[in-house]
Amino acid sequence: MKSIDFVIPWVDGSDLQWLEKKELTRKSNLKVKQEDLLDDADTENRYRDYGALKYLLRSIDKFAPWVNHIFLVTDHQKPDWLNVKGKIRIIDHSEIIEHQYLPTFNSNAIELNAHKIPGLSENFVLFNDDFLLNAPVQPEDFFRDDHPVDAAIFHPIFPESDFDRIKLNCVMVINQHFKKREVERKNFLKIFNIKYKKMLIHNMLAFPYSRIMGFYDFHLPIAYTKEEFRTVWQEEPSLLRETVSHKFRSNTDISHWVIRYWRLMTGDFVTQSLPFGKYFNMGQVHSWSTALSSKVYKAVCINDIDDLTNATNLQDVFDKKLEEKFPDASSWEL
Repeated sequence: MKSIDFVIPWVDGSDLQWLEKKELTRKSNLKVKQEDLLDDADTENRYRDYGALKYLLRSIDKFAPWVNHIFLVTDHQKPDWLNVKGKIRIIDHSEIIEHQYLPTFNSNAIELNAHKIPGLSENFVLFNDDFLLNAPVQPEDFFRDDHPVDAAIFHPIFPESDFDRIKLNCVMVINQHFKKREVERKNFLKIFNIKYKKMLIHNMLAFPYSRIMGFYDFHLPIAYTKEEFRTVWQEEPSLLRETVSHKFRSNTDISHWVIRYWRLMTGDFVTQSLPFGKYFNMGQVHSWSTALSSKVYKAVCINDIDDLTNATNLQDVFDKKLEEKFPDASSWEL
């Protein structure tokens, strides 16, 4: 099996130079109309660094020592505590995104170009900086025979926020390229698979519908191949390039989810045993701290909260719990 790299986009939203650049870009940005921006496209929590990256790297050092390289994708930034050596590489946005689209503050634009990272292995895993490995993982948890490990779970989209517009945009692309009945016939055992356990009910309930209503997004590390990115870029170059041209997240954006959805429709994946991990927000202290102390989930996401009024108290709890879980500094800390 090919080597596997990890890719982690990261930003320090408290960096004064970066903040000044963002403000200048916001004022001069004419590409996207103000009314087309997502409600949270330029809010503090969108870019806040609450220290999760250090613990993510500790978790990788502890639970995935086999990783080939770790690429930290940034905008001329580096954590003060980070020792760039060994497996760690820092990749600037300018190395993967064309000059005319920079600077960018759009995570969708950055992630859609992840496959262009110089030296990136064909097989890689895309992380967010608020993910953590919670137990030992093996390469086979992400790839088997060089095919990504994934779970094809249909799930309707229940629009609650502007963010759901991006999901809808991705699903529209999929419905334009794939016919659900054909996909079900071709990949029956990958869609109706007992490895999905109780989540299999979602696919059973979706069976009567002839069109795809949405997919279940796990918000956990996702295995990708560079070829998957190249395929979707070849099929929808204008649509993806339009997203890359948006300097802030927009209602008309496409995200990297469309590449995962495309894979699920082609069936070019190995079925995953569920559950693999779970998503939490920082305010769910009891839930995520319980998950960290168990071995039920191999990965967790502890996402930031929208309301930062209680952020200081939650930050203290977060630091304490994560320090208890990962007390040993990684080999990449100064």
